[in-house]
Amino acid sequence: MKATWVSAACACACALTLSACASLDGAPRTGEATLPVPAEVTATAVPGSMALPAELRWRDVIVDPALKTTVELALRNNRDLRVAALNIEATRTQYDIQVADSGPTLNAGASATAGTARAATASLGVAAWELDLWGRLASLKGAALATFLASEQTRDSVQASLVVSVAQAWLTLDADQQKRRVAAQTLQSRERSLELIERQRSLGAATALEMAAGQAVVETARRDWATLDAQVAQDRNALRLLVGADLPPEAMPQERQNAADADAAPAPAAAQLLDVPAGLSSTVLLQRPDLQAAELALQAGRANVAAARAARFPTLTLTAAAGRASVDVGSLFAAGNGLWLLTPFVASHAFAEPADL
Repeated sequence: MKATWVSAACACACALTLSACASLDGAPRTGEATLPVPAEVTATAVPGSMALPAELRWRDVIVDPALKTTVELALRNNRDLRVAALNIEATRTQYDIQVADSGPTLNAGASATAGTARAATASLGVAAWELDLWGRLASLKGAALATFLASEQTRDSVQASLVVSVAQAWLTLDADQQKRRVAAQTLQSRERSLELIERQRSLGAATALEMAAGQAVVETARRDWATLDAQVAQDRNALRLLVGADLPPEAMPQERQNAADADAAPAPAAAQLLDVPAGLSSTVLLQRPDLQAAELALQAGRANVAAARAARFPTLTLTAAAGRASVDVGSLFAAGNGLWLLTPFVASHAFAEPADL
């Protein structure tokens, strides 16, 4: 009996040793691409300049309070950003499932049978624990982790794109509102000029041709104002679609009523640009979340390739159990009633029909 226990222990130790030595990534690695472009814009690099773009946040760029309010509303209500956040939760759950699948599962049970013959059992067992001899489970876990991290970077990329899109839509609305204001002032000026021509016409100082020309100018100005008014309505709808909710009045661009107000109090800049230091390295582009998401997706694909290669090798699954058995419950834990079971199972793919492409 003792020799049997020793043999089983040695078999488990050998299997665990092989599992520990398994390759975690059997797929070929791809190195960084070498592009025929200079590493820096100029020959002189500025120390510490790499950290400047990474430390910059949208609140440091956008200074207009109304635009800040609009961006904050968009970050809370935008549908695409919500989907990206839910994708993070989904990939995190998949990673947790993959981690749980790579370990053993413990089962415990107890039973008692009454009849012409009585029996009682109590057991603790490991159900179908696959030893990762070739790194398949580790590769699947690495792929799930890379996918989870890629979803986080994708969320950051969607957020950055949303901030830029909202700022552009807000500034476009502001500019079109100012154009509409100028068009309205132009229309008023043309209408006053037409009134003067009508008075001159009534006094005989203006011809019918001058009268028709004045009317044409007024209609042209009215058409320009109507076009800009429709454009402003489209801009508001586009901004509302990006934000995902109705905008309060304090979040809308403030439209100036006349030229005197615009000249007396010029509108402050809605955003301030970062001074790009001279000699900034081109590797700063690697900090972009969309590039990091693409790199992590590549790592996930490489890990899946490694898992597919490892799946071609045989798999070793252990099923073990230990417990006690007795004809009655009273003597269940008495000496000599112990039992154990160790069942190794080796499976291998013999033939697989190619899938139709």
